[in-house]
Amino acid sequence: GLAFICAKAGYTVVLKDINADALDKGMAHCTAQGKKRLKYLSQDARDEVMNRITGSLELGSLAGCDLIIEAVVENIGVKHAVTREVEGLLAPNAIFASNTSALPITDLAEAAQAKDRFIGLHFFSPVEQMPLLEIIKGANTSDETLGRCLAFAKNIKKTSIVVNDGYAFYTTRMFSSYVMEAAQLVAEGFSPVLVERAARRAGMVISPLKVFDEVTLSLAEHGFQMREAYTGEALKHDGVDLVRALVKAGRLGKAAGAGFYDYEDKPRKLWAGLADLVTNNPTQLTGQAQLDEAENRLMAVQAVEAVRCLEENILTSKADGEIGAIFGLGFAPNTGGPFAWIDRQGVPETVALLNRLSTDHDPRYAPPKLLETMAERGERFYPWV
Repeated sequence: GLAFICAKAGYTVVLKDINADALDKGMAHCTAQGKKRLKYLSQDARDEVMNRITGSLELGSLAGCDLIIEAVVENIGVKHAVTREVEGLLAPNAIFASNTSALPITDLAEAAQAKDRFIGLHFFSPVEQMPLLEIIKGANTSDETLGRCLAFAKNIKKTSIVVNDGYAFYTTRMFSSYVMEAAQLVAEGFSPVLVERAARRAGMVISPLKVFDEVTLSLAEHGFQMREAYTGEALKHDGVDLVRALVKAGRLGKAAGAGFYDYEDKPRKLWAGLADLVTNNPTQLTGQAQLDEAENRLMAVQAVEAVRCLEENILTSKADGEIGAIFGLGFAPNTGGPFAWIDRQGVPETVALLNRLSTDHDPRYAPPKLLETMAERGERFYPWV
């Protein structure tokens, strides 16, 4: 997908892999995208775009490239190895970018000689249609590198936000909070159908269990392992246990034909066996009360994560937080984004909700100091509204 959109924008592209079958699949994807998205062009004009893409299994094909976008498996050792073997082939002043969704750019840059020209370019799938690009500055990333990447984003027609470095950056933290809150709700005995309905009622573009299946539960399980290895702390939540139980049962998501949903029959339906995996403290809420609580929790957990990112200087502007949440994650566009959502609820009311959830459920809901201070001072994120 990246190869195609770059070629469409006029760049000469090398699509490099280590496996012939994977490379053939990648080139076939480019061809299919060309037929689909360039059908308004003449055959000669379409061929001109597609001929800009060269598939290769050879490292030497990368000689002289001035931008690398590494998109290999989310393993820091593998990524370091790729950086070391590729960097020496590049053009002078070339930029090395990682498409990682979570691993800190500063840590990945340890394998690079030119740390000032190492940056994160986090694209969203499917890259041909998702409009957002999250650009992550490492501790040593230069302003010149950032500027060149912003220009690149504009050339390939992506809306970009710039965030500072930290595990999972901004959008992955937001996305994880959303889908894992849904898993937690189901693990607590909330009806899965109701959880999906609550998200859509709140204005979320895609319901959480559906999108969880689409990104695959096995990827989430890998993410749990990465997180535990990175922090040295075990993840202890019923929602995590539920996801791991689904993975163990072979329900890996949409691509596997089974996840939270069953995909064998149409229309697809939420898997009836989910109820059998719920063993701890089923919720006592029913009906409208359960729907309201699910909606409040799905939205509040995302909003509080956005505030934490602002407080921790991962986000340097509210605007980037709103744009990233809406265009990258489908956060309820009708609200204006997570900070505007808090303003709509009222800052004191949001703090009260988070305190209740923290007391009733888990400290992860605890309101950040920034939000408490704003509530005490009667402040809003957008005082002019």
